[in-house]
Amino acid sequence: LTGAVTDAGTSAPIAGATITAASPAFTPSGTADEIGDYTMFLPAGTYTVTADAFGYETVAVPGVEIVQDETTTLDLAVEALPRFTVSGRVTSAENGRRLRNVAVSAVGTPVPPATTDRNGHYELVLPLGTYTLAASQGGCLEVGTAEVELIDDVTVDFVLGRKLDRFGHGCRLVPFRWGRARHQTALFGDDVYGRLHLPEAVTFYGEEYTELFVDSNGLVTFVDPEFSEFFNTEIPNPDPPNAAVYALWQDLVVDGPAVVRYGFRSAGRRPLATIEYQDVRAFGGRAAGDFQVKLFANDAAEIHWGEGIDDLNAGSGATIGIENGDGTDALQYGFRQPLAPSGRAIRFEVMADATIAGVVTNANDGLPVEGAEVVASPGGQHAVTDAEGRYTLQVINGSYEVTASAEDYVTATESVTLGIGEIAEIDFALAAARLETAPASIEATVQLAETTTAALSIANTGSAALEWEVRERETGVTPPELPPAPTLDGEPIVHPLEWAPFALPKGARVERVPGPTFDGPLDEIIDDPDDDAVAPPEITTVSGASDGAEMSVQVDFAAPPSELGGFVFLDVDQDPNTGLPAEALFGLPTQDVGMEAFADMFSALDGTVFIVDALTFDLIAEIPSEVEGSSVRFDVPLATIGDDDGALDVAMVLGDFSQPTDWAPDIGHGTIEPFRDAPWMSLDPVAGSTEPGATSDVTVTLGGPDVAPGTYEGDVVVVANDPRTPQVRIPVVLEVLLPEDYGALRGTVTDSLSGEPVPGATLTLASYPPFETTSGDDGTYLLFGPEGTADLRVAADGYLPSTVTATIVAGSQTTLDIVLDPAVPVAVLEAEPLEFTLSAGGTDEGEAVLRNEGFVDLEFETAEIDVATAVGSEARRLPAGVTSRVAPEGRAAVPVEPHEAGGPVLLFQDALPWGSDAMQEVLEADGVPFDLAGSDRMDNIDLTAYQAVIVANDQPPQFYA
Repeated sequence: LTGAVTDAGTSAPIAGATITAASPAFTPSGTADEIGDYTMFLPAGTYTVTADAFGYETVAVPGVEIVQDETTTLDLAVEALPRFTVSGRVTSAENGRRLRNVAVSAVGTPVPPATTDRNGHYELVLPLGTYTLAASQGGCLEVGTAEVELIDDVTVDFVLGRKLDRFGHGCRLVPFRWGRARHQTALFGDDVYGRLHLPEAVTFYGEEYTELFVDSNGLVTFVDPEFSEFFNTEIPNPDPPNAAVYALWQDLVVDGPAVVRYGFRSAGRRPLATIEYQDVRAFGGRAAGDFQVKLFANDAAEIHWGEGIDDLNAGSGATIGIENGDGTDALQYGFRQPLAPSGRAIRFEVMADATIAGVVTNANDGLPVEGAEVVASPGGQHAVTDAEGRYTLQVINGSYEVTASAEDYVTATESVTLGIGEIAEIDFALAAARLETAPASIEATVQLAETTTAALSIANTGSAALEWEVRERETGVTPPELPPAPTLDGEPIVHPLEWAPFALPKGARVERVPGPTFDGPLDEIIDDPDDDAVAPPEITTVSGASDGAEMSVQVDFAAPPSELGGFVFLDVDQDPNTGLPAEALFGLPTQDVGMEAFADMFSALDGTVFIVDALTFDLIAEIPSEVEGSSVRFDVPLATIGDDDGALDVAMVLGDFSQPTDWAPDIGHGTIEPFRDAPWMSLDPVAGSTEPGATSDVTVTLGGPDVAPGTYEGDVVVVANDPRTPQVRIPVVLEVLLPEDYGALRGTVTDSLSGEPVPGATLTLASYPPFETTSGDDGTYLLFGPEGTADLRVAADGYLPSTVTATIVAGSQTTLDIVLDPAVPVAVLEAEPLEFTLSAGGTDEGEAVLRNEGFVDLEFETAEIDVATAVGSEARRLPAGVTSRVAPEGRAAVPVEPHEAGGPVLLFQDALPWGSDAMQEVLEADGVPFDLAGSDRMDNIDLTAYQAVIVANDQPPQFYA
């Protein structure tokens, strides 16, 4: 099928039209070339052929016959849709100024974008339809979008905010002018950099610099980066490089005809320094391009992209922008986006000409709020308050909505309009809840099996709603005994900062921490997305818990890892601004933890995890790990991480021995909370909301029928959204008294067959009232009850229930061990091998006894298996090393008869070795037809007629030489 697609009104060819040929079997399609012609190769049949092109009505021609070995010609004329004009003006969101050089495009269409003129005006001509319009100026302005339905001419205006960094830098398009750089540097190769001395000081982010470092990977810095980093990241980033102009930061190579030049001029409007990259190419590719960096003395820089940049994908693999000296502030023009076409130039300069400043305080106490975020919109300029609650925003003159927010505070917004050079003072007093509780502690005494209650009052004396939860925590947990930290010659062992398995140095003194010993349930703290790992292992979930003495972490993988390495970050003080950041140990900048310690996981599959001080890199402890299926778990005594209370934030990076493959979570962190159910205490309600000035009551119930005599200690912890006091701990002490006529039973429940302990067995004493308990993981139990003799019923899953007589003596403990029979049969076969010697046609019989020594019915079957066959009275099994052809005197191998079955396999065999035809049985069982021939025919059979040839090893080795 061939033809041409044209405009029905003008007969002009329609390039790029889509032609579809639909039949009941399938629907292939093709595309018209640059002159509107198309060709499709189709099976013979009848088709409905359609032509579809942007801006034209779809045309369909049914019943098109395609004849075998013939060419069918079908020209298609399409009617143009009505055209309408979209026009408008693009202005600044800050002050309403008209913006020039802004591109306005119809997203997803082939229509070239329109560019605003000096008055900010644009026009687009589009056919009838619905479109998404986008207005942008590279990475210098925020992108504006609008939905429009065209049935007539329409006006669509855009208001765009300018992107600024905190220092006040912005960027704008400038005319493309290639500068003069006459002097060639010695920079050549891959991942290299060199130093240049500037003739005059350059100001950059308010700091003066006299040196410049030119990097082969498309960036220049004002401080020594110490190495050339080829892997580009988003900015700002505290990791090197910093204090940089990123013209095209990606993995580039200066080799072959490539060269890097420089030129210096005196200060003024001209650039003080020009750095030119010519014919540099992407690593591993052939495409090469040119670009220049121009530096000015007054905190300004320009980037000009020249020839070949489009072949380098116009920046779609690069980071472009500027960054300050410590990597805390940056203006990112683009990150791996095609925003740098050939012939484009941008200028970075200080554009802010007004200031917003103030103090953020707590409305309840008037004290400063540190860490509050203040944002001015439009533009998104933001700042974080310091320890005194102060903030400063550098903005362009105009009107703004200024918003202050902080965790657990009510967000507040103020409006302000500033002229050039004006400073606006805007202070915020943020409303927040304030938690007060009573009483300060709870103590109670009850008799065995009795309960009592106490009231806990939760009051809100703040200025916002109080959201609260109450949780239980036992404090009577005994922590494991800790050995001293590992040492070498009396000195701490330092963990290297590298992605590689860590091995203790020879001669190190190490005492292993016992474990895992944490026996509480684990809560899911991280749900990692599936299929986000770059390679196995793939993290799915992370669980954790703490009991005030230990904390436990379990990582679940999509499949059992064959190799595991990496680090688990432990943010002990739950402050991301203190400790080592995640990115310093192969983590992500978005993992907001500041770790005080970390767990080295490179030996976890071998049963070992190393706990390391993240600030000194000293090895703290070697602890055991537990691997079960796709899960890896380890327990950390809290004493190893500074006697922490058990509340900590967790993030991690894991992988194989060569690279990180998965991060969890990708953003944020998981949190372990030191709460654990106290079975002798219950709370009602467990959560609520209290308005300012109001009070809520919680009933604390202590004791119960299953609580044994003794003294219990724990806490009720109130967790609330009070930013000053997020938790209040109320100590609780309960004493359960044993009546004078009561005693106890103590013992172990074991398996009658294996002798192993039976955990989870239920023991019920048939007294009045009845008492019940459950055996622990080690099978032991403790049961209290009244003096006397009663039946003790014992039951466990998988076991037959048992009832024994128990006698309790008042005021003492009686030992009573219980043995349970497992609900399984036990087969015992009493029989010797049965051997029969029979004459031809004779029979005989033998006997075997099968007994069931178990505790439930035994079901069985008997079956016959033909193990070996020997034919002839003299045929016997041959000793090892003796072939079937050369047998000792008195022995005979069983000959085989050649046959032809026309199969794909040929078997050479002279006799059955050891009297067995196993080779033939295997082929027959698998349904493989085969021909069988003796070794005397090896020289005259055409072996190419077979797919496989098998030579039975029934000859001496020299036979086959």
